[in-house]
Amino acid sequence: MPAPLIALLASLCIVSLCSAQSRQIPAPKQTFPIAIHGATVHTLAGETIDNGYVIIMDGDIQLVGQGSPPIADDVHFIDAKGKHLYPGLVSIGTQLGLLETGATDVTHDHNELGDMTPEVKAVVAVNPDSDHLPVTRDTGIMTAVIFPSGGRVPGRSSAIRLDGWTNEDLTILDDAGLVIDWPNNVRRSSRGGPFGYSESAEDASTDELDDLIEQARDWKQAYDAGERDHDLAMSAMQKALSGSVPVYIKAQTIQQINSAVAWAKRHGLNPIIVGGANAPECAELLISENVPVVCNGVMSLPSRRDLPFDQQYTLPKRLHDSGITFCIATGGNGAHERRLPFHAGKAVAYGLPEDVAIEAISKHAASICGLGDSHGTIESGKSATLILTDGSPIDIRTKVYKAWIDGREISLESRHTELNDKYREKYEQLGR
Repeated sequence: MPAPLIALLASLCIVSLCSAQSRQIPAPKQTFPIAIHGATVHTLAGETIDNGYVIIMDGDIQLVGQGSPPIADDVHFIDAKGKHLYPGLVSIGTQLGLLETGATDVTHDHNELGDMTPEVKAVVAVNPDSDHLPVTRDTGIMTAVIFPSGGRVPGRSSAIRLDGWTNEDLTILDDAGLVIDWPNNVRRSSRGGPFGYSESAEDASTDELDDLIEQARDWKQAYDAGERDHDLAMSAMQKALSGSVPVYIKAQTIQQINSAVAWAKRHGLNPIIVGGANAPECAELLISENVPVVCNGVMSLPSRRDLPFDQQYTLPKRLHDSGITFCIATGGNGAHERRLPFHAGKAVAYGLPEDVAIEAISKHAASICGLGDSHGTIESGKSATLILTDGSPIDIRTKVYKAWIDGREISLESRHTELNDKYREKYEQLGR
């Protein structure tokens, strides 16, 4: 192929990729107080308030009450009569912003080279102009915890808000916890610590995890003594080792969950089980060790042909009935993250109480990922990250009318709404 033609094709690819970027303009900083009044306020921190109001100042919730809000000259009033006000929904374990389309390799920023890369920080690679962000906001998801993938230790998760000009604007927590993909071949041992499990010497993957922990601790001791130079990978491990951030461990089976919890506790880590298909069968262990579960992919097929068709549909109810602390996530790659509320809705259809399902994608999700002090409920002093709807956020028929992130009113337009408007206009022009 002639060189000029190759250059032309390359330039067309670049133009095509650029045109796929979101054209949404991030919202400006809040500059005046806002009073949302007349709504049914679902605080998720106590009683639901009929005819309630919420006053927002400087990006935070200042006051929550019932009846008429205090009058002030500079307050912008929003009449929300007949609407419902909820905290913004929280998604955990997504690759939102890291993967734009599977058909184009240059948009794949979720998968790093190498098996042990704790120095990788997910938010660094997030595309703030991703078309998936505004599409996801349209169903009420305002906050997400992004996971890298690709190796045994692919890196560290990051908590982001879904609106901003740059990665720094998006960042809430740049290091929200270490991600580990737990190996399958972990054997039972009669000398395996308090839970009866240990990693087999034949399991090189788990041996490598032990080595990584020991190397990071040895490096820290030598570094503090001035005997070692700075090491990016070893330094990246320290928050997890100190317990200041959790370790997200992807584990599904009883054996994986038991061995992962035993390993984490042996090393003094704070584990969170991601996936947890068999977590209800490990309830005694998870509850006694205070280990929460991120329940992935409610709308999924069972992992084996001999399992009931509704194995995943009923998982949240079984977790709830077992007394395990949990939240609901999609387990997806970002393109379909907007379906998070509908995963919760599916769980309700199969027995999970509706109030628990809503908390599982807001209050409990925020608490599990370390954002419980600032997100997940409507209370004074918390971030004004809110959604105004015409019904329950887990009902597919519900429309999100308005949304705020840190007090900034966010556009709910997206590629989906633009296409909807386009083809409605087409059929209006055709008189249909």
